[in-house]
Amino acid sequence: MKRIFALAVLMFSAVVFAHAQQIIREATVFIEPMDGYETALTTAMTEKQVPLIVVTDRNKAKYVIKDTPRTTHNLIHISHTTTNLAVIDTKSSEIVFAYTAGKGKDAATAGAFAEQLKAAMEVKQ
Repeated sequence: MKRIFALAVLMFSAVVFAHAQQIIREATVFIEPMDGYETALTTAMTEKQVPLIVVTDRNKAKYVIKDTPRTTHNLIHISHTTTNLAVIDTKSSEIVFAYTAGKGKDAATAGAFAEQLKAAMEVKQ
């Protein structure tokens, strides 16, 4: 029974992986305004040599990077902001890459996002 379950999980994983869209190298990407954080993301992507071309016109972009910040409160009511970034294909609206940072928007989270995005693009090549 365990073998059948393991085989089913493995097959499902392979199907999901096969359907995951590959991010096209040298494609254009638009970074949505994020109260100045888009500048940190652009800088990090340039410094980490992420193989995407950042454009300022959303209509010319193959992908869009959006953020969905989320603020939670712990038991003593101290707020904690999590930054959630997604790379979205503009034609299909498919999320092709997602990243969550455990802290707010700063240069360190931008750099970590750029590193993870570049690594994900290299793995799928």
